[in-house]
Amino acid sequence: EPGKIIKIKGVEEAKKMEGIYKIHIDRDVKVGEIIKPVIDHTKRKGYVIGIGKTREEAVNRAEKAVKMVEIITK
Repeated sequence: EPGKIIKIKGVEEAKKMEGIYKIHIDRDVKVGEIIKPVIDHTKRKGYVIGIGKTREEAVNRAEKAVKMVEIITK
């Protein structure tokens, strides 16, 4: 959600998940910073890359990791 970041959680846990190749959070995403609405892919603040034996497995792993990462705003 747009707003001032008050907490970021779940990143380290998500990085430890099986099949997670990379989790990147932009440097400007930190407590106290303001997040604007994401209106297209250029406004995203990070990404997750999952790997697996199939494309479906890789996508599922990445989606699970994304759900673990929470940027709390107010």
